[in-house]
Amino acid sequence: MASGGASGTTAAQGPFNMTERFQSAIEIVNAIPREKFPDFMTRIVRRMQQTDESNMMPLEQLAERAQLGIAAADGTAAAEACTYIVEQAAYYTFSLQVLTDHLRRIGLQEDKVVGIVTAWKQGSAVVLERLRSGTLAPLALQSVDWRLHLQLANQGASRVNAPTALFKFTLADDTDPAVKNNTNDVMLEFSTDELSQFYLKLEKIQEQLDNLS
Repeated sequence: MASGGASGTTAAQGPFNMTERFQSAIEIVNAIPREKFPDFMTRIVRRMQQTDESNMMPLEQLAERAQLGIAAADGTAAAEACTYIVEQAAYYTFSLQVLTDHLRRIGLQEDKVVGIVTAWKQGSAVVLERLRSGTLAPLALQSVDWRLHLQLANQGASRVNAPTALFKFTLADDTDPAVKNNTNDVMLEFSTDELSQFYLKLEKIQEQLDNLS
């Protein structure tokens, strides 16, 4: 995901993390000349249509080529924010009207809302197909093992501390066919609350995957 939703004070606003950085980037996006924005958004969506991430143009270069008439750092921030917006549109598979409503709520000017929605309408089919068929990570989950962990509060006592769940995720790297059984084990320990939060996040991920299928 682009860094538009990265660090900073966060407020909930629909699917977008309204960090200070993202809100500042929205102001920069609004400052892009009206006549340059449609081409800029077309470039953003076309970049996301690339099946090979190694061939993706860096966002700094994309913004420079779009000749936005703003500072280079601002162009990069705008490109990151717009990429983040399009990523969220893809993951949530918004209808055009729902996307329009969300963009207005985060403070985008109407010409920017129209530019993003138009570019997404024209290029969404290819982006969604890429997400359905591709993978962004070189490692794939091969297996999961788990067990409960109980520890006595005091040696010889019957009372136990809060139980935890131990998980072992075995990850396989299939990027090099010449290397057999190239796996790596990752161990994680969850408290009851942590496991509950993890489960809720998995449900949200499953919902988004179902929307893409």
